[in-house]
Amino acid sequence: MHTFEIIKKAFYLPFKAYKGFILVTFLFFISEIITEMINQIEIVDLTMPILLIDPISGIIILGICIAVVYHYIDDSFDIRDVSITATAKAGFKDTFIESYYYILTITITAIISYALGIYHSIDSVISGIMLVDNKISSLTLPKLVKYLSPDAYHQLAFSVMATLAIFIILFAISFSYCSLAKIRLKETGNMAESMNFIKLTKIIKSKGIKKYINFIILTFIVFSAVLLIMKTLEYYFIIGSVISALTESFALFFILDSFSLFYHY
Repeated sequence: MHTFEIIKKAFYLPFKAYKGFILVTFLFFISEIITEMINQIEIVDLTMPILLIDPISGIIILGICIAVVYHYIDDSFDIRDVSITATAKAGFKDTFIESYYYILTITITAIISYALGIYHSIDSVISGIMLVDNKISSLTLPKLVKYLSPDAYHQLAFSVMATLAIFIILFAISFSYCSLAKIRLKETGNMAESMNFIKLTKIIKSKGIKKYINFIILTFIVFSAVLLIMKTLEYYFIIGSVISALTESFALFFILDSFSLFYHY
């Protein structure tokens, strides 16, 4: 299956499986409401059971949503066989995989940036500014630009852009491995097996590096465009939680289906 066909099929899945999409959106909306309710409680009134409601309910709801999406992606996956225990485990594993790859991305970005001397450049610029104004907390963007010499400004800009570029590239790679790990987890049921870098790399190589790069680029373009539209609408409507739930629902359908198709075809 060609890359464009994969993206096209995954994009239209939420519309074809509209009943499941509505259900998943509703579940994410419930999760948003629970979070909002917890946030409204005064800190002094928070107890351990109340603090655990949000993460536990979020994990269970995520697991149920994953089960619903896989029900529409894979006809052999019967949602009636899914229990609360199974969905809780699925939600926890999904959260763990995402957290693992996100932390890995941050860590590698920090190591590469340090090795390239980017942090030293930023530290030198900040130290120079501190000599002029030791109240760093009072600095504003106009004051920062005023204090910087042209060379220091370009040095700081380059350092920030270099760090951002490294992070984006690593995030794209990490995101693809993370998504493939989720698909492999469904197939093998083994967490360690699903996160095996060597086997995931072999899967990518078997599909072709060119196809993999095209797939990642197209996936990011479509996902970023939809995310941008949804987030823009979120500012114009009072029902921001609904828009947020729609975004999460679309993301789950699109990402799981697109990477599932890439993995199997």
